[in-house]
Amino acid sequence: MDQLASRQTPAVLPSSRRRGKVPFTCLDLFCGAGGLSEGFRQAGFHTVAANDYDPAAGATFKSNHAQYGTKFVLGDITEAAVMEELLHHAKGVTIDVVAGGPPCQAFSQVRNHKRIIDDPRNSLYRRFVHVLGEVRPRMFVMENVPGLENLAGGAIRRQIIEDLELDGEYIVQSRVVDAAAFGVPQNRQRVLFVGVRRDLRTAPVFPSGMQLMD
Repeated sequence: MDQLASRQTPAVLPSSRRRGKVPFTCLDLFCGAGGLSEGFRQAGFHTVAANDYDPAAGATFKSNHAQYGTKFVLGDITEAAVMEELLHHAKGVTIDVVAGGPPCQAFSQVRNHKRIIDDPRNSLYRRFVHVLGEVRPRMFVMENVPGLENLAGGAIRRQIIEDLELDGEYIVQSRVVDAAAFGVPQNRQRVLFVGVRRDLRTAPVFPSGMQLMD
């Protein structure tokens, strides 16, 4: 992910940030032990705040990232107080990227005629979309299991993209990638939904060197 982040962002972020005068910033949702934050750190980002409900994962995250000034918010993001604290840390900060992998257990059961964001079983996914709407980052990256790409003949993927577009505010594309293509000693395939705010007048461009999966 660090190589993906470092090769993806320079074309769409301000020149002052590309030159390193101002650090890139991100929020990490459903952060776990902090793999995404570490990748973005290596790509030159400062993770402003992160959230997860698992105390053990949170302890690992803080051990690795508190030294960089990242604020870790422990708790269920569906609870108002947890969401409020997370957004408080982002207040007044220009957030370049929101990243995360919300659990979406209900995706495989959604019928084609039902919008995914309306399914009550996808409350965590809705919170990811809610944060996008509140923060309005320049970009976002949402990861999930690769099977989403072709569920219901691609209908699930199209619904997710529609939700993430925020009524046309973002240009969104998805690809399935294998972490092994970026130097990770493990075959780990994930689908990435990458969105770029439309006012930036560019579209997501995935690194040409990565392995695209059919």
